Amino acid sequence: MSKSASTSARQASEQAASSAASESIRIANERLLEPQVNQLNEQTTVAAQSTQATGADTTTNQGVIVGNTRSHIYHVPGQATYHMSSANMITFPNEQVAIIAGYRKSER
Repeated sequence: MSKSASTSARQASEQAASSAASESIRIANERLLEPQVNQLNEQTTVAAQSTQATGADTTTNQGVIVGNTRSHIYHVPGQATYHMSSANMITFPNEQVAIIAGYRKSER
């Protein structure tokens, strides 16, 4: 086997091993976060039902992180789009919970 073929084979083998290790880490992280995600999903469902039951429209509690269920963007108090329609609103107790739920912070 030529030197370049040997190098290519070694690089392919290293890349496959790296890819397998990355996949193992991703799966392990998902398993570690699964209880938190399940709890968050329950909290999200309760919060959404509570918002719908009260008919809240654009009123949000100060200090609460507000997320838009359609865009998966969250807003912190003081941001321009903090107040929103309850049809698209979900609340989070803090930014970490919003991030775990798959939301990203608004840029405005």
